[in-house]
Amino acid sequence: MQAQVQQVTHEAERVARAAIVQVAAWVIVFSAVLAVVAVLLFNTRSRGLENTARARTLPRPGAVVSNVRTDVFSPHGGAGQLQKAQQRHQLESYGWVDRERGLVRIPVAVAIDLELEESRP
Repeated sequence: MQAQVQQVTHEAERVARAAIVQVAAWVIVFSAVLAVVAVLLFNTRSRGLENTARARTLPRPGAVVSNVRTDVFSPHGGAGQLQKAQQRHQLESYGWVDRERGLVRIPVAVAIDLELEESRP
């Protein structure tokens, strides 16, 4: 008796090489198109940012722009310095926020120390 020998073929032999080459070509083309689109979008975005940066000018101290007073942030004094001093006083002092509800204001440094003490195991 002679044993029949079956031909064993590998799966790789069954896949057409043309299909692999075709898929690889499409992947390369798709990647190239994505790269071109990304470069175009980046350049458009960069040009847009440059144009807005050139168009933006700083207002003069004390000028009114859209109902916002710019002298609040002016280093030359004015209403901004007074407001900063009031805010600093509130941050560094004790006081009532809402007496009816029992809410008080404490200095920031004290609040930080209390929070650190509470968080210690």
